[in-house]
Amino acid sequence: MNKILFIHRSVGENLINDGKIYQNFISNSNIDFNDYNVNTKILRNKYDSKKLLLDFPNNNTTPKDYSELFNNTNYQNTIDYILSFNTVIIKSCYPNSNIKTNQELIKIKDYYTKITSYYSNLPNKLIIVTSPPLVPFKTNSQNAKRAKELSNWLTNSNFGGNISTFNLFNLLAEKDGKNTNMLKKQYRRLLPFDSHPNKIANQKISPMFIDCMLNDTIYSI
Repeated sequence: MNKILFIHRSVGENLINDGKIYQNFISNSNIDFNDYNVNTKILRNKYDSKKLLLDFPNNNTTPKDYSELFNNTNYQNTIDYILSFNTVIIKSCYPNSNIKTNQELIKIKDYYTKITSYYSNLPNKLIIVTSPPLVPFKTNSQNAKRAKELSNWLTNSNFGGNISTFNLFNLLAEKDGKNTNMLKKQYRRLLPFDSHPNKIANQKISPMFIDCMLNDTIYSI
Protein backbone atom coordinates (compact mmCIF):
# COMPACT_ATOMS: atom_id res chain seq x y z
CA MET A 1 0.00 0.00 0.00
CA ASN A 2 1.21 3.49 -0.88
CA LYS A 3 0.83 5.70 2.19
CA ILE A 4 0.71 9.36 1.10
CA LEU A 5 0.81 12.46 3.30
CA PHE A 6 0.04 15.91 1.88
CA ILE A 7 1.17 18.77 4.17
CA HIS A 8 -0.46 22.11 3.40
CA ARG A 9 -2.47 25.09 4.55
CA SER A 10 -5.43 26.89 2.95
CA VAL A 11 -4.59 26.45 -0.75
CA GLY A 12 -4.12 22.72 -0.27
CA GLU A 13 -7.34 22.48 1.73
CA ASN A 14 -9.28 24.07 -1.13
CA LEU A 15 -7.62 21.82 -3.71
CA ILE A 16 -8.59 18.72 -1.74
CA ASN A 17 -12.17 19.80 -1.04
CA ASP A 18 -13.09 21.52 -4.33
CA GLY A 19 -11.19 18.94 -6.36
CA LYS A 20 -12.88 16.05 -4.53
CA ILE A 21 -9.57 14.27 -4.10
CA TYR A 22 -10.78 11.92 -1.38
CA GLN A 23 -13.69 10.76 -3.51
CA ASN A 24 -11.15 9.56 -6.08
CA PHE A 25 -9.48 7.30 -3.53
CA ILE A 26 -12.54 5.82 -1.79
CA SER A 27 -12.55 2.62 -3.85
CA ASN A 28 -8.75 2.37 -4.22
CA SER A 29 -7.51 0.02 -1.52
CA ASN A 30 -3.89 0.44 -2.66
CA ILE A 31 -3.75 4.15 -1.82
CA ASP A 32 -3.85 5.47 1.72
CA PHE A 33 -4.07 9.23 1.11
CA ASN A 34 -3.81 11.52 4.15
CA ASP A 35 -3.58 15.27 4.50
CA TYR A 36 -2.43 17.46 7.35
CA ASN A 37 -3.51 21.09 7.55
CA VAL A 38 -0.90 23.00 9.54
CA ASN A 39 -3.44 25.78 10.19
CA THR A 40 -6.09 23.58 11.80
CA LYS A 41 -3.80 20.69 12.87
CA ILE A 42 -6.38 18.29 11.46
CA LEU A 43 -5.20 15.02 9.93
CA ARG A 44 -7.63 13.41 7.51
CA ASN A 45 -7.84 10.22 5.49
CA LYS A 46 -10.70 8.71 3.52
CA TYR A 47 -12.20 7.20 6.66
CA ASP A 48 -12.00 9.86 9.35
CA SER A 49 -10.23 12.94 10.72
CA LYS A 50 -8.59 13.81 14.01
CA LYS A 51 -6.59 16.50 15.74
CA LEU A 52 -2.89 15.78 15.50
CA LEU A 53 -0.64 18.34 17.13
CA LEU A 54 2.46 18.03 15.02
CA ASP A 55 5.13 20.59 15.81
CA PHE A 56 6.16 22.73 12.81
CA PRO A 57 8.64 25.62 12.92
CA ASN A 58 6.68 28.86 13.34
CA ASN A 59 3.52 26.79 12.75
CA ASN A 60 4.01 27.53 9.07
CA THR A 61 4.91 25.95 5.73
CA THR A 62 7.31 28.40 4.13
CA PRO A 63 10.45 26.97 2.48
CA LYS A 64 12.43 28.31 5.43
CA ASP A 65 10.16 26.47 7.88
CA TYR A 66 10.34 23.20 5.95
CA SER A 67 14.12 23.56 5.77
CA GLU A 68 14.32 23.99 9.53
CA LEU A 69 11.92 21.10 10.11
CA PHE A 70 14.06 18.62 8.20
CA ASN A 71 17.36 19.85 9.59
CA ASN A 72 16.62 20.37 13.27
CA THR A 73 16.46 17.52 15.76
CA ASN A 74 14.03 19.54 17.90
CA TYR A 75 11.32 18.39 15.48
CA GLN A 76 12.27 14.72 15.48
CA ASN A 77 8.80 13.52 16.52
CA THR A 78 7.24 15.32 13.57
CA ILE A 79 9.94 14.05 11.21
CA ASP A 80 9.47 10.47 12.43
CA TYR A 81 5.76 10.72 11.75
CA ILE A 82 6.30 12.18 8.28
CA LEU A 83 8.80 9.46 7.40
CA SER A 84 6.25 6.78 8.26
CA PHE A 85 4.66 7.60 4.87
CA ASN A 86 5.99 6.28 1.56
CA THR A 87 5.23 9.55 -0.20
CA VAL A 88 5.19 13.03 1.31
CA ILE A 89 3.91 16.09 -0.54
CA ILE A 90 4.81 19.56 0.68
CA LYS A 91 3.69 22.96 -0.50
CA SER A 92 4.09 26.50 0.64
CA CYS A 93 1.10 28.83 0.42
CA TYR A 94 0.65 31.64 -2.08
CA PRO A 95 2.58 34.40 -0.17
CA ASN A 96 5.73 32.45 -1.11
CA SER A 97 5.19 33.76 -4.67
CA ASN A 98 5.76 37.37 -3.65
CA ILE A 99 9.54 37.33 -4.10
CA LYS A 100 10.71 40.92 -3.80
CA THR A 101 14.43 40.72 -4.56
CA ASN A 102 16.92 38.46 -6.31
CA GLN A 103 18.60 37.92 -2.93
CA GLU A 104 15.33 36.61 -1.52
CA LEU A 105 15.01 34.27 -4.48
CA ILE A 106 18.49 32.90 -3.82
CA LYS A 107 17.60 32.30 -0.16
CA ILE A 108 14.43 30.41 -1.08
CA LYS A 109 16.36 28.21 -3.51
CA ASP A 110 18.83 27.50 -0.73
CA TYR A 111 16.02 26.44 1.60
CA TYR A 112 14.66 24.04 -1.01
CA THR A 113 18.15 22.70 -1.63
CA LYS A 114 18.48 21.86 2.07
CA ILE A 115 15.08 20.13 2.01
CA THR A 116 15.92 18.06 -1.03
CA SER A 117 19.40 17.25 0.24
CA TYR A 118 17.83 15.74 3.34
CA TYR A 119 15.31 13.71 1.35
CA SER A 120 17.74 12.57 -1.35
CA ASN A 121 19.32 10.17 1.14
CA LEU A 122 16.03 8.48 2.00
CA PRO A 123 14.00 5.71 0.32
CA ASN A 124 10.84 7.78 0.79
CA LYS A 125 9.42 9.82 -2.06
CA LEU A 126 9.08 13.62 -1.88
CA ILE A 127 6.84 15.73 -4.13
CA ILE A 128 7.21 19.51 -3.97
CA VAL A 129 4.15 21.50 -5.04
CA THR A 130 5.10 24.98 -6.17
CA SER A 131 3.22 27.93 -4.72
CA PRO A 132 0.40 29.36 -6.85
CA PRO A 133 0.72 32.76 -8.55
CA LEU A 134 -0.70 35.87 -6.94
CA VAL A 135 -3.50 38.11 -8.18
CA PRO A 136 -2.34 41.36 -9.82
CA PHE A 137 -3.45 43.38 -6.79
CA LYS A 138 -0.93 41.56 -4.56
CA THR A 139 2.21 41.53 -6.71
CA ASN A 140 4.04 43.24 -9.58
CA SER A 141 5.69 42.05 -12.78
CA GLN A 142 9.19 41.68 -11.31
CA ASN A 143 8.06 39.77 -8.21
CA ALA A 144 5.88 37.53 -10.37
CA LYS A 145 8.78 36.90 -12.74
CA ARG A 146 10.95 35.77 -9.83
CA ALA A 147 8.16 33.45 -8.65
CA LYS A 148 8.04 31.96 -12.14
CA GLU A 149 11.81 31.46 -12.06
CA LEU A 150 11.54 29.62 -8.75
CA SER A 151 8.80 27.30 -10.01
CA ASN A 152 10.76 26.48 -13.16
CA TRP A 153 13.96 25.93 -11.18
CA LEU A 154 12.18 23.48 -8.88
CA THR A 155 10.66 21.65 -11.84
CA ASN A 156 13.81 21.41 -13.93
CA SER A 157 16.38 20.66 -11.22
CA ASN A 158 17.56 17.09 -10.69
CA PHE A 159 17.31 16.66 -6.93
CA GLY A 160 17.38 12.86 -7.04
CA GLY A 161 15.31 9.97 -8.30
CA ASN A 162 12.94 10.05 -5.33
CA ILE A 163 12.12 13.80 -5.59
CA SER A 164 9.76 15.41 -8.09
CA THR A 165 7.85 18.67 -8.52
CA PHE A 166 4.24 19.50 -9.37
CA ASN A 167 4.36 22.94 -10.98
CA LEU A 168 1.10 24.39 -9.70
CA PHE A 169 2.38 27.90 -10.43
CA ASN A 170 2.72 27.40 -14.16
CA LEU A 171 -0.63 25.64 -14.45
CA LEU A 172 -2.43 28.64 -12.91
CA ALA A 173 -0.41 31.59 -14.24
CA GLU A 174 -1.10 33.90 -17.16
CA LYS A 175 1.32 33.18 -19.99
CA ASP A 176 1.29 36.62 -21.65
CA GLY A 177 -0.13 40.12 -21.43
CA LYS A 178 0.18 42.71 -18.69
CA ASN A 179 -0.57 40.12 -15.99
CA THR A 180 2.02 37.57 -17.11
CA ASN A 181 2.97 35.16 -14.30
CA MET A 182 -0.02 36.24 -12.21
CA LEU A 183 -3.13 34.21 -11.41
CA LYS A 184 -5.31 33.72 -14.48
CA LYS A 185 -8.48 35.78 -14.49
CA GLN A 186 -10.73 32.72 -14.73
CA TYR A 187 -9.08 31.26 -11.63
CA ARG A 188 -9.52 34.32 -9.40
CA ARG A 189 -12.05 34.81 -6.64
CA LEU A 190 -14.34 37.83 -6.41
CA LEU A 191 -12.22 39.82 -3.96
CA PRO A 192 -9.31 41.47 -5.83
CA PHE A 193 -6.83 40.86 -2.99
CA ASP A 194 -7.61 37.14 -2.54
CA SER A 195 -4.99 34.97 -4.26
CA HIS A 196 -6.53 31.62 -3.33
CA PRO A 197 -7.31 29.81 -6.62
CA ASN A 198 -11.08 29.43 -7.04
CA LYS A 199 -13.19 26.31 -7.34
CA ILE A 200 -12.84 26.21 -11.13
CA ALA A 201 -9.06 26.14 -10.77
CA ASN A 202 -9.11 23.43 -8.12
CA GLN A 203 -11.42 21.21 -10.16
CA LYS A 204 -9.16 21.56 -13.18
CA ILE A 205 -5.95 20.94 -11.26
CA SER A 206 -7.18 18.01 -9.16
CA PRO A 207 -6.93 15.22 -11.81
CA MET A 208 -3.41 16.34 -12.74
CA PHE A 209 -2.38 16.46 -9.09
CA ILE A 210 -3.66 12.92 -8.55
CA ASP A 211 -1.87 11.74 -11.68
CA CYS A 212 1.37 13.28 -10.40
CA MET A 213 0.96 11.51 -7.05
CA LEU A 214 0.34 8.11 -8.54
CA ASN A 215 2.33 8.12 -11.77
CA ASP A 216 5.07 10.74 -11.38
CA THR A 217 3.57 12.65 -14.30
CA ILE A 218 5.13 16.09 -14.61
CA TYR A 219 2.77 18.97 -15.33
CA SER A 220 4.66 22.18 -15.87
CA ILE A 221 3.15 24.14 -18.75
